[in-house]
Amino acid sequence: MKTLKTISPPVAKEVGFAKSKPVVTTVEPVKVTGCKAIPCLVIDSTGTTPDISFGFCWSTKHNPTINDPKTKTHKNLPLDKKRFCETLNELEPNTTYYVRSYAINIWGMAYGNEVSFTTGKCK
Repeated sequence: MKTLKTISPPVAKEVGFAKSKPVVTTVEPVKVTGCKAIPCLVIDSTGTTPDISFGFCWSTKHNPTINDPKTKTHKNLPLDKKRFCETLNELEPNTTYYVRSYAINIWGMAYGNEVSFTTGKCK
């Protein structure tokens, strides 16, 4: 029997699989040290496929997207690990940032909630 991992979205639709984007949550609080911040995310659902890519995007404006600065995109967390954290480096001092997690599967992309943090003095 074929799995969603091995069939394309059009074929999956034909054989009756429901489309489902991943669900991701940006976890508060963000740990901030000087001009670095460490946001975390939780993969609530990979959708109807186990293959996902994920990361963080941030901006000094609300609702950052992957067109703003973003982390390297990561692939597939181990099944027993649904939480992921990453360091954002070289941020500006004394600046408020907005960060969101994002996750992508074959059905599309989803953003997590927005979380804000303010950097301190750079060392």
